[in-house]
Amino acid sequence: MNYYKNNLDDSEEFKTQAISNGVKTKVMRRVYMIYWFRKLTGSTAIKIYLEVFALWQLGLRTSVGSIFANFWNVVQSGGGVVRYLTSAVAGTELIIQTLFVSVLVLFAWVMRDVFRTRSTAALA
Repeated sequence: MNYYKNNLDDSEEFKTQAISNGVKTKVMRRVYMIYWFRKLTGSTAIKIYLEVFALWQLGLRTSVGSIFANFWNVVQSGGGVVRYLTSAVAGTELIIQTLFVSVLVLFAWVMRDVFRTRSTAALA
């Protein structure tokens, strides 16, 4: 009789352990999803999304290949890079100027976040 009782206790323990493992798996899956949701909706991630969107819009509205070709010609001719960039930005439509400035500002903002995060991690 003891033999059957011990086996019964073992099977109950096994069931409890299996249920516990199932609950643990579900909880850890939810924790993992919350972790990634927070990563994907954090302030730095949103800044990166805005940066990508601004670059995409800038690429749609300008001829990027021509810009780089003209820039390369200016570099090879030996100077005037600042003058070229200034005249290129100043001589475009307002939407292009706004997108260009937003790309620069967002890039600086993301880099600040990256270096701030690294310096904080180094102190920990």
